[in-house]
Amino acid sequence: MIRHLATTLLFCSLITSGEPLTNLYSFDDFQKLSESLTKAIPQAKASTVCIELEGGGSGSGVIVSPEGLLLTAAHVSQKVGQQFEVVLADGSRYPAIALGLNTSTDAAMAKILPAVGHPAFPFSPLSTKSELRQYVFSLGHSGGLDLERGIVARLARILEITPTSMKTDGTLIGGDSGGPLFDLQGNLIGIHSRVGKLTNSNTHIPIDNYKNHWDDLLNRKLWGDSTYANAGLLFQGMRLLEQDDTLQIFSVDTDSPSDIAGVRAGDLLVEVQNSPTQTLKALMEILASQENPEQITNEINIAIRRLGEDLNLTLTIDE
Repeated sequence: MIRHLATTLLFCSLITSGEPLTNLYSFDDFQKLSESLTKAIPQAKASTVCIELEGGGSGSGVIVSPEGLLLTAAHVSQKVGQQFEVVLADGSRYPAIALGLNTSTDAAMAKILPAVGHPAFPFSPLSTKSELRQYVFSLGHSGGLDLERGIVARLARILEITPTSMKTDGTLIGGDSGGPLFDLQGNLIGIHSRVGKLTNSNTHIPIDNYKNHWDDLLNRKLWGDSTYANAGLLFQGMRLLEQDDTLQIFSVDTDSPSDIAGVRAGDLLVEVQNSPTQTLKALMEILASQENPEQITNEINIAIRRLGEDLNLTLTIDE
């Protein structure tokens, strides 16, 4: 079953890449890539976790030591000492605590807190080797925890590499943040940081950014000059992050007006009260304009973009 899935994923990725399949690989090359992916996915999935945050939001992470050290994104763990729950692929749950955060690169480390005598956790090895156009695969809890569906695996290619970031053309949405990017041998090469304007244009944190500051992260250091760790603005139950002239919905609080209206993690907030919201500043100006008593209402009209489709929703606010 896994082998068939891996082969299908790889074939779909190759034929939709915009280049003739015959110009990329021989049949033997294709078969070897498929076999590598088949071998790598089970262990990679076993080490990938869902991070459940207070208030109903979630992200992803990956275990990198048998003792339960895990890597994630700073905007997922949010702050040093933050406590949350992690869920493994088999459904087992453990408390965890955020360690260090580098808010400039969005890198963060956390530690699972198992009971005394707990056996070793499944984990993934690290690698700093990557190159342009290399085939890789990503894992994550897209849209949040769904144990029946399981962890979502997607193929991608590396489009850009810098000392602090890596871009790929794989599909990611909310809930994938903090999740792992692997080479086809199952080595961890990056952590998901930001979803681009298009769902197939994403930014990851290269593993070098963790290895070069391992002790700082382990010793709960907080440093950097960005606002990733603040996890953005909370508006009617949706947590918003401003990235690339878009407002990305990182998480949605359970039973909040946004949750009840149908907003989901991974959506983009594009309009509020028929006014465009490309930045947090624009949103704040719209909200400020609603403070006139004559304009107070218990309904807020918003437009979201989900996988390229615009949807109009109404948030009902308690009076």
